[in-house]
Amino acid sequence: MTLSIRYKLLAVYIITISLIVFGLSFHQYTQQYITIKKQITHYKVDLSQRFISEISSSIAGNNYSNLMLPMFTRLLKQTPSLLSLEINGLSDKNDNFKIIYSSKLNKIWRSTYPDGHLKELEFKKVKLTQRLQKNDDETIKINYLLARIEDQLIEYYESYSFNKKHSKINNIDESIVTSKLDLDTWQLQIKLPTINQNKGTLFFLYDVNELKDIKENLIQSFYLQILITIIMSIILVTLLTIWLLRPIEKLTEFILNTPIQVGDRLNVPFSKQNDEIGKLAKTFGTLINQIRNDFQRIELLTIKDPLTQLFNRRYYNEQAPKELLRAKRNKHFFSFLYIDIDNFKKYNDFYGHIMGDNALKLVAKSFHQTLRKEDICIRLGGEEFLIILTTPTAEIAFNIAEKIRSDIQSLNIKHVKNLHYNVLTVSIGIASLPPFEKHYQINTDVLLKVADNQLFRSKKSGRNQVNQQLISKQ
Repeated sequence: MTLSIRYKLLAVYIITISLIVFGLSFHQYTQQYITIKKQITHYKVDLSQRFISEISSSIAGNNYSNLMLPMFTRLLKQTPSLLSLEINGLSDKNDNFKIIYSSKLNKIWRSTYPDGHLKELEFKKVKLTQRLQKNDDETIKINYLLARIEDQLIEYYESYSFNKKHSKINNIDESIVTSKLDLDTWQLQIKLPTINQNKGTLFFLYDVNELKDIKENLIQSFYLQILITIIMSIILVTLLTIWLLRPIEKLTEFILNTPIQVGDRLNVPFSKQNDEIGKLAKTFGTLINQIRNDFQRIELLTIKDPLTQLFNRRYYNEQAPKELLRAKRNKHFFSFLYIDIDNFKKYNDFYGHIMGDNALKLVAKSFHQTLRKEDICIRLGGEEFLIILTTPTAEIAFNIAEKIRSDIQSLNIKHVKNLHYNVLTVSIGIASLPPFEKHYQINTDVLLKVADNQLFRSKKSGRNQVNQQLISKQ
């Protein structure tokens, strides 16, 4: 009778564990999915924001040609998962400005024309045809003008055709505030304002089927975890005896107190045992570690620059204040090294953007070889970089910066447009904060501004230099 009661209690206990694990797993799945969805949305917004400056300039000048260039089209094609882009705005002369890009149609086109544009082209065509019949002396010139008008007519009718096709392929919701995820099509719409005088709006449409795959994988992991828990519970009911109840209680306590977040690998109790409890512990640890690893890989996509594999500005915004606090606790100097590649725009213009990208990769690799393990290297954008250092003295930060400058020059990357050097060089500005008392307050924005000013001094003094300012209490 006593043994029967124990088995009944054990069965009730196992069912309770299953329900608890189900609740924890469902909460974990929900939180993971929401977090990943936010990260992917932020990543797509960051991708979209890099176009705002160039597009706003074109809208302001009513300049369609800049955005119709093959280079801009290639940039759009290279943007991961971008399906379409609609550019709407009002030029500084109050002219409507609209351009549409569609990856499915593999085309970028002007979508709006002034009233009477078609009639004006047809009228010019008639007039030139009449002149051609009357005048033999200007035949070549008139034929050239007629050919241009024909091209403009073709462009006009193609625009009309592409507008109809595009409206069938993509349904943009102009009422959205910033972003909208369509779970039927797994498409993410992002709406961003332009920065020209009369303003405008950019509508980006991205394919986010990877989010659907992530959701399905999380669901599979969720159900797999529940399934394994149920199977192991059945095994426990048939095989475990009263002396195993205590280990089960300890394992349950561990499961309930384990946070589902990225961190060190789990050391699950009883995972080294070769019995059923050990199998359950190993399975749980493997599942959680796998989910943590997947989460960490996705998180890295949002904080790493895809070209140089350095950290990006998003990571800077999150990590810089933490590093400042750590330096204060350790009573170390805290330094920002603001680095800019000298005359890099001229390098891109002369050697091309492919060579420019290769040069950025080599510079980033040189940073990794020069810096210490604890140093943080960030690509702020373009040819600008930021290195965060904590050092016992300000002189060490200066010496590290000088070695970085020297190592970059020693790469001997040919740069004939970099006068006086003829190789790729960098200028560096340093802002160093001494370990003041805890009540002294200063933020990273101030440090960045000081480092930028010192970078300007290096540029103004002839480039390929390092300048440092030690921040005082005053």
